[in-house]
Amino acid sequence: MPTDHLPSPWINSHRPTLRQQFASLVFTCFYLMRWFFPMTAFEWAINIAGLLIFLVCYFAAFNLPKWTLPGALLMVALAVGLAPYNHGSTTFAIYACSFFAYFLPARTALVFFAMTLAALASATYFFQLDVIFYFVVGAVSSTGITLFGITDRQRILHQRRELLSQEEIQRLAKIAERERIGQDLHDTIGHRLTAIHLKAQLALKQLENKQESQAREHIAQVQQLAQDALREIRETIAGMKTHGLTAELEAQKELLGSLGIDLQYSLPPVLLPPTMESDLLLIVREALTNVLRHSGAERCELRCNTTEKTLALLIRDNGRGFAQAHESAFGNGLQSIYQRVTLRRGTLSLNPPGERDSAWPGLTLLIHLPWNQPLVT
Repeated sequence: MPTDHLPSPWINSHRPTLRQQFASLVFTCFYLMRWFFPMTAFEWAINIAGLLIFLVCYFAAFNLPKWTLPGALLMVALAVGLAPYNHGSTTFAIYACSFFAYFLPARTALVFFAMTLAALASATYFFQLDVIFYFVVGAVSSTGITLFGITDRQRILHQRRELLSQEEIQRLAKIAERERIGQDLHDTIGHRLTAIHLKAQLALKQLENKQESQAREHIAQVQQLAQDALREIRETIAGMKTHGLTAELEAQKELLGSLGIDLQYSLPPVLLPPTMESDLLLIVREALTNVLRHSGAERCELRCNTTEKTLALLIRDNGRGFAQAHESAFGNGLQSIYQRVTLRRGTLSLNPPGERDSAWPGLTLLIHLPWNQPLVT
C-alpha cells in the first residue's frame, strides 16, 4: 500500500492516546454554550442525543479505521441536522474536517472539505440561521483546521518515509557487512583448513606404519598451517572496521540503484583511523540520503582522495542542485554534515567553482579533513 494512502497518518507509537483524545474534546464547549440558555424538553433531548452520537462517532473515527470516514460524515450530518436547535453544532463539522485532513490524502480531504462547506451553506439558507455565528465561524474554523491538518499529515508521512529509508539503509549495510565477513573468512582460511585436515590424516597413517620421522615433518607443517590460519583470522577480524565504509557504499549503491540512481564511487587504498571512518560513514550516509530524498538525480559520484596531511571527499549529482552555499541556509541533513566536519577541524564547500562540471549540474559537496596517517598500499 502506498505510504500516502495509509488509513492513518500516525505511526503506531504516535497514535493519540485516549487521554489526548479526551483533551481534544475541549472545543465542544462551543456546542455546550446553548445549554446555558432556556430550552424546551424536546430541545434538551435533541441536544443531549446529538452530543452522545457525536462522541460515539468521534471515538470510533479515532480508534476503528473502518469507521473513520463514516464517523466524520455523520459529524457533518449532525452539524446540519442540529443547526435549528443549536448553532454551536457547527463545531461537529470542524471536527469532521480535522479527520478528513489527517486521515485522507490531500485531494480527497479537500473534496470532503468543500462538501462540508456546501452543507453548512445549505443549512444556513434553508433554516435561516445566523450567517456570522453559524456559517462564517464554521467555515473559517473548518478551513484553518483542514489546511493545518493536511500540512501536518504531510510532515508526519515525510518523517515516516525518512524512518523507513534509514532502516532500509542500515539493514542493507548490515547484510553487506555479514556477507563480506563470511566471504573473507571462507576465502582466507578455507584452503588452509583443508590442508591441515589432509596433512593430519597423512601423519596418522605414517604413525600407524612406524614412519615417525615423516610423521613429525607433517605434524610440524600442520602446526605452521594452524598458525597461519590463526594469523589470517585475526587480520580478517581487524579488517571488519576498516571496511565499514566500503560495505556502506555497496549497500547505498544497491539501494540507490533500485530507485533509479546510479552511484559510482572510488576510495583510496588507505587504512583510516576508526573514529575518522565512523564519521565519514555517517557523512556519506547523510549526503547520499539527501540525494535520494531531494535531488531528483539519476547519477551520483563519490570520490575520496588522500595526501599525507589531508583527506578530500567529493560528492556530486546531476539533480536539481542547491543555490545557497552559506551554512545558514543548510537544512537538517547538511547541517549535520557541517557539524561533523567542523568538529574534525575540516571544511565543507557547496558547489566550489573548481569542481563545477556541466555533467554534474546538481549539488556538489567538497569536504577536506586533516589527518596524519601514512598511506597503506
